[in-house]
Amino acid sequence: MKRVTILSSADPRQKRGLQVVALTHAKSLRKYGYETVLYCPSLKYESYELEGVPVYTFAFQRRSSSVLNFVTMMDNCWRGWKRHFGKQEPDILHGHDYMTYYFLSKYLSKKVNKIFTVHDPMIYHHKMLGRLPQEPSLKEKMMTHIENSVYARSSKIHCISEYTLVRIADKEALASKLRIVPDWIDMDKFILPVDKGKERLKLGFGSNNFVIYTLRGLQARMGIGNLIQAFKLFKDSIPGAKLIIGGDGPLRNELEELARSLNISDSVTFLGYVPEDEVIKRYQAADIFIMPSIDGEGFGLPVLESMACGTPVLASPSCALPEVLSGKRARLFAGILPEDIAAGIMAFHRLWQVNGIDANAERQYVLDHFAEDNIIKLILDDYEP
Repeated sequence: MKRVTILSSADPRQKRGLQVVALTHAKSLRKYGYETVLYCPSLKYESYELEGVPVYTFAFQRRSSSVLNFVTMMDNCWRGWKRHFGKQEPDILHGHDYMTYYFLSKYLSKKVNKIFTVHDPMIYHHKMLGRLPQEPSLKEKMMTHIENSVYARSSKIHCISEYTLVRIADKEALASKLRIVPDWIDMDKFILPVDKGKERLKLGFGSNNFVIYTLRGLQARMGIGNLIQAFKLFKDSIPGAKLIIGGDGPLRNELEELARSLNISDSVTFLGYVPEDEVIKRYQAADIFIMPSIDGEGFGLPVLESMACGTPVLASPSCALPEVLSGKRARLFAGILPEDIAAGIMAFHRLWQVNGIDANAERQYVLDHFAEDNIIKLILDDYEP
């Protein structure tokens, strides 16, 4: 039985995008006979099991100094590795995080097959979030070295979408290593509701409500402000419309003020952090899920999660979303502006009034386009060179 160590950027108990992908990856590989574990930074050195996957952590807390962060993470990452694994090496090291992979891909011997999954290219991601100045800096030089080293040490580089792949610097030189391996979800976890009406009632929605849901980090790139402005444009045309916004982030106060200034606060609910036991219920109870992303959406897991729960998705024609919805092009808005979003939702609502929703067809789309079996085969091809 081959041993695989998957590297994540943070403790998977946080249940954020990349951490969810890494945990799902590990769970799937264990079903295919691989002895898979997760290794990642957390608040302390720890070992535990999550959803059947052994998880090992090393202590790391981010500081304001990039140099201090680099040195501390390097030291603690190695200390944690020796503490948990000693001199034992995995057969395969599969990274989803640049920093831990950078350290361990150098520390482990050449016998270890090293593979890296790119969710967002490192320099692109930090510039998009405004964490790097426009002019050259020491921090950017360090990150460029780390990113290039990660690619150089990898036998294969998996990109979660074409959108992600084209943003890799020197992708032509790396062409022989690059391949697209999309994300997938646990279809046994994200399921159709037994009784949608009952789930809606539990959350306070009646049959006369048209429930519009999104689950996003409240950052500028997520486009939530545009969605709120769009809601103002069509609210009076769709009686009973409710906009439910799950997730938290730095723009929450600003977005709540926007809803108040537009006089739609009575129909817009900010949930904040959505507890794990409520995530699926929220998907199941909605009439439609919206992905209004502007930038940096390397894949878009909520698209699959929502559709697997039987709820259709409308999305911006940006980032990787056209790839994920390639079989449902009519679900893409004409653009990212509030007017585009409003027009798309109103058009969907008209069809919804006539035809309703075929929850089984929504779920089948995920099974047809992002089946675990098919995607895992792409990974196993690189695990068994």
